[in-house]
Amino acid sequence: MKSIVENLTVSSVHLSVEVTFTEFEVHIAKSYARASAGINVPGFRRGKTPASIVNIRIGRPKVISEAIRSAIPDFFEKALVEHGLFAIGRPTFRVENYIDYQPLTFSTEINIRPAIDLPDFSEISVTVSDALVNEEDINEKLKEIQLRFAEHELSQGVIRDDEFLGSDAFASSISDFKTLIELKNDIATNLTEMKKVEQGAQARDLVLEKLMSDLDIALPEDLIEKEVNEHLARENRSEDLEHRTEVDLEVRKSLKSDYLLDVVSRSEQIHIDDAEINEYLVRTAQHFSMSPQEFADQLEKSGQIQSLMAEVARSKALAIVLSRITVREVSGKVIEL
Repeated sequence: MKSIVENLTVSSVHLSVEVTFTEFEVHIAKSYARASAGINVPGFRRGKTPASIVNIRIGRPKVISEAIRSAIPDFFEKALVEHGLFAIGRPTFRVENYIDYQPLTFSTEINIRPAIDLPDFSEISVTVSDALVNEEDINEKLKEIQLRFAEHELSQGVIRDDEFLGSDAFASSISDFKTLIELKNDIATNLTEMKKVEQGAQARDLVLEKLMSDLDIALPEDLIEKEVNEHLARENRSEDLEHRTEVDLEVRKSLKSDYLLDVVSRSEQIHIDDAEINEYLVRTAQHFSMSPQEFADQLEKSGQIQSLMAEVARSKALAIVLSRITVREVSGKVIEL
């Protein structure tokens, strides 16, 4: 594979890529395998139909077209790595008229992410709230539990008085604990864990805000305008100037965060394995009430697999940053997340 970069502006380049037929042939074989799996030919097991019959049923040009579609993102990413570039947004590729058994040539004009000089994360310190649980917190949570229990019992025609709700019998009836003291200790433990999770979220937000404030991260204005316009169009609020300002700020913050974490990811040579991708798929699919396979198919169809991998890499990059900074509670105690 050969690739040439021509600088257009400080934040955009023209990228040309030429892929040898030998390199492209791997993707053609995969395209034939996918096509074979999708047709049923008597005498052949599904997925084992020879290429010659696939050509008759579907046509080699269609198989090649599918191979080009799936291959370009792969070779595009390799070219970016070769030249040390970070692409912004979804590029539009121009494919030269492909001649079978000849090299595949394509080009694109892309916005690129600015170079960022990363600081020494060990010199950064953020302050978060204390993970302190007091008696008032415990009693408030206990009252919530007592109220839910009393309402449930009332719906069953049973009235529970305050004396029962404050007894060991109450604790043993709703949990595995024999006494109210044990139940309250468990509540305290759970509340403490919740506060520790909140500390992690605080530290994450604070360190990102600090880095984005301290570092000079140039943003391509044309991309910002494009994303803002698309966002407002989806909401049918293109004429809402006040909301436009809000969205503009959100887009800038999101892009800065992505740029920063992408640089950390590449600097740390972060690798994403199949287990991490599957974990992300399962977790995100649940959010959209979809099966992991349905969600994965939708991502592949829309060309979002690379975006998914980028999100997983950013999460790992942020975890690395958090592991190196100093996190203190308001009380001054240094904690580990």
